[in-house]
Amino acid sequence: MSGSRQLAAIMFTDIQGYTSLMQQSEPAARELRQRHREIFESETAKFKGKIINYFGDGTLSIFESAVSAVKCGHALQLRFRSKPAIPVRIGIHMGDIMVTEVDVIGDSVNIASRIESIGVPGSVLISGKVYEEIKNHDELLVKSAGFFSFKNDSKEREVFALDLPNLVVPETGTLAGKTEQRSELPKKNKGKQFKIIRNIMLAIVFLSVLTMIFWSVWSKKSNENWARKEAPLQIQELIDLGQNWEAFRIWEKAINLSDEDPNLLKFEALLSYSLSLTTEPEKVSIYRKPFDADDHTYELIGITPFNQKRVFSGQTAWMLVSPGYDTLYKLGRARGLFNDHLIMPKIGEIPQDMVKVDHFEFSVMIPGIDHLEAEPVNQFLVDRFEVTNVDFKNFVDNGGYTNPEYWKYPLEKGNQVLSFEEAMDLFKDATNRSGPSTWELGDFPDGTAQYPVTGISWFEAAAYAAFVDKQLPTIYHWNTIATTWYSELIVPLSNLAGTGLAPVGLFKGLSSNGIYDIAGNAREWCLNSSNRNSERFIMGGAWSDASYAFTDAGTEDPWNRSPLNGFRCIQYITENENQENLEKRVDFYFRDFLNEPIASDVEFQLIKRQFDYDNTPLNAAIKKIDVSSEDWEVEEISFDAAYGNEIMMAYLYLPKNSKPPYQTVIYFTGSGALFRDKFNPDSEFQLRYLDFIIKSGRAVLFPIYQSTYHRDDEVTSDYPNETNYYKERFIMWGKDLRRSLDYLATREDIDMERVAYFGYSWGASNAGMMGAIEDRLKCLILKCGGLYHQPAQREVDLINYLPRVTQPVLMLNGIHDMFYPLQSSQIPLFELLGTDPSMKQHKLYDVNHVIPRNVLVTEVLSWLDTYLGEVNE
Repeated sequence: MSGSRQLAAIMFTDIQGYTSLMQQSEPAARELRQRHREIFESETAKFKGKIINYFGDGTLSIFESAVSAVKCGHALQLRFRSKPAIPVRIGIHMGDIMVTEVDVIGDSVNIASRIESIGVPGSVLISGKVYEEIKNHDELLVKSAGFFSFKNDSKEREVFALDLPNLVVPETGTLAGKTEQRSELPKKNKGKQFKIIRNIMLAIVFLSVLTMIFWSVWSKKSNENWARKEAPLQIQELIDLGQNWEAFRIWEKAINLSDEDPNLLKFEALLSYSLSLTTEPEKVSIYRKPFDADDHTYELIGITPFNQKRVFSGQTAWMLVSPGYDTLYKLGRARGLFNDHLIMPKIGEIPQDMVKVDHFEFSVMIPGIDHLEAEPVNQFLVDRFEVTNVDFKNFVDNGGYTNPEYWKYPLEKGNQVLSFEEAMDLFKDATNRSGPSTWELGDFPDGTAQYPVTGISWFEAAAYAAFVDKQLPTIYHWNTIATTWYSELIVPLSNLAGTGLAPVGLFKGLSSNGIYDIAGNAREWCLNSSNRNSERFIMGGAWSDASYAFTDAGTEDPWNRSPLNGFRCIQYITENENQENLEKRVDFYFRDFLNEPIASDVEFQLIKRQFDYDNTPLNAAIKKIDVSSEDWEVEEISFDAAYGNEIMMAYLYLPKNSKPPYQTVIYFTGSGALFRDKFNPDSEFQLRYLDFIIKSGRAVLFPIYQSTYHRDDEVTSDYPNETNYYKERFIMWGKDLRRSLDYLATREDIDMERVAYFGYSWGASNAGMMGAIEDRLKCLILKCGGLYHQPAQREVDLINYLPRVTQPVLMLNGIHDMFYPLQSSQIPLFELLGTDPSMKQHKLYDVNHVIPRNVLVTEVLSWLDTYLGEVNE
């Protein structure tokens, strides 16, 4: 037999109780083994392992390093222990093996097999040799499981258990197997111990000490120089590339070396957040990782309590661990995700596969229903996974379709109320048995026990919820658990725009509370009816839906039994005083913009006259503002508004690196300006999106539009409505822009032939109106904008303005934008623009409602160079 010898880490695994399961149910056992192999192959490939053999329910694989093998073992158990759990034992040893074409052999293989045989499900056992290889890796904690004598092995070997979150760590003396376990540690063999040489020459000692001192001083000085000089440049470069997590990691290292350096402190507010946190129990281990990284990359950042600990301010995946308590998984920014005091649920306190959600009062961030006032929801429990086929089979087998007690809602179909028997005749599977439309012979297809049940009407979902003493989520509860504002994190890791339905929990697109498959896989019925023929809301999108479906509201006939329809349940901990409001019918606004009638040219000329005003004196006054920037100077300008004897203000940013007459960009901010009472010309947050324009040599004008900053009024939302009050404000915003252009035209240092409009979010949506009424704007830039589904009076409806826009238009959007969905909001705006197709562009990025800075800088400056010309040309 030919082969080659090599040193390798050997891993054995097997499924405990597999033989017994085969005797009980061969299909269930085969499905379990198949899922085991899918997980094993996926994780082994990630850690560059090589699968040698399958032994029924067992495996043999090898790895190039002990560290890779142990990390793979950890990752495997994390997945094996998630629902539906697979009881797997894992043993790892390091040694010399003979590798042939079909097998590996050697004593080390036998030892790895023996170690696996004494394990327990959920644990990872390793030999002393493996421990020696990993002991300097602080993230790989272990605990001794005792000393064992293995068959055909002359040595007594100490075995260790990997002691990491969500693993089973057996106590010393509890393991059983085909071995004899020592209760005491073996005595050291003094004849084989290395002895410390006592007569070392003093000169060598002295030289060694001097070398260590020199190295320490030099290393410290070198690190400090790096922190002060190189790190800030690296950090800024990563920020410009939109890689804030990597930037934070460098900043975190650098600030620990030079915590008072001003070049580092300037990044503190941008990259970090000061987290103060106490917990019950008092000591909880807090782990973090990038939101899209594999689970094995979690790293410990500390043990509570935290007092003003600087943590990453951006999107982070968190894991909270304490012995005797359920492990908590959270996704999001530390700000707002953690309260000052967090109570961990004790093991067994919360039903299996449910998650506790704290009291919240979120605004609904789902287009079409985002006009709803926020409603508080008390603490509640939610299913971690969508209801599965095997779950629903329990309902079917226990009288689900024969017991009227579970069917609590009137069985209304159109204008008719069906009897219970008439309704049940409609809830048949493909073979005319009671059950979901996707089943046959009253049962789910083989191999799909852990897939979400689909082919379910709203009535069937509600009946199942009653059967298990739960409820369907209201829109407000679903909004709370879905956290659609994290769509750019959740959607790419979810089963949307996929190839088929998948077992629950297979995809890792968790919500901020650790809920699986909230995006995609199956659509999820919600309790509320809508104003669309009493259709019921069904949310989240299905595996075959486009990625933007997660952030769109949807409704269906409650009798609809599509193979895409599924659900999950919630359970109230305490009743909500506002329960009636939570369950009320919800007005759902959805507009098919591309098929709505547009105002004629004659009608639009009358609409446009709303923005006319008398050419009265501006009475402008200019005040220089002291700012800290080396790149620009700022003027505060006041002038008469075009209405109501009001004074409006604007801030003009003039570049220091170019000469007049300046090209100028007029900015319109997002809706956050409606809630701020003061504009700070030196530290306004929006400057981050404008500074590169000024540094390019162009001026920027920031008008204070009616309803924003100190000009606030009763407008508290950017959503349109059909009131006269909204119509009047809409017209004021247009007049404010035109009056600002009137002012710029009075200045010799402004080139009025080169003026552009730049709008963000709300400002981008209003760009259609601005471009239609003002031809002094030579090009438009729309960042993260789209159309609103909420209606407005015809005179101020944006769809009547967009066809009259003829200037070049650049649209920059995120595919996962939760405010302006791609298909129903962004694309209609772009298509309705009257601009020549050769002069309009819609560029999309795999993000949410924020465009990466490097992309923003490149695209905006290129657009301005193209349509305004290069600076000082």
